[in-house]
Amino acid sequence: MRKVLLTLVVGGIVLAACGNQGAEEAIAQTNEQTQQQTQQSATQQPKQEVIVNVAAPKFKELVESGACEVIDVRTPQEYAEGHIKGAKNIDFYNPEFDNMISELPKDKAYCVYCRSGRRSMLSAQKMAQMGFKKVYNLQGGINAWIQSGNPVEK
Repeated sequence: MRKVLLTLVVGGIVLAACGNQGAEEAIAQTNEQTQQQTQQSATQQPKQEVIVNVAAPKFKELVESGACEVIDVRTPQEYAEGHIKGAKNIDFYNPEFDNMISELPKDKAYCVYCRSGRRSMLSAQKMAQMGFKKVYNLQGGINAWIQSGNPVEK
């Protein structure tokens, strides 16, 4: 009986040691894979963001330099009350909004704004989903534009 017990205990110890060794090897292998993935990620170029939120001064710089096409996503009534010079009005609430936006060239940069920044952010998100390359969203909308002392035309 003692021999059987001794054999079972020794066998259990051997199995436990082998089990731990396998676990240690698996952990080491996982750590090595993680380290390789981290090194690969570090050498790859970071993905460029499609949507960039910008404050009024930067937005003005983009508009004045001609770096983007300006889109006002407010209603025609809001647009008539005052808009950024050269802005194209594409009403976010128009049932044809998605179709009108999808017809724009996707490789150009766009500066999008609304009254407060909410509709323009939703528009920018739609544009990103449609495959547009770069969309600048005016933080705070035309309200922030005016508060910064920038002109509007009627």
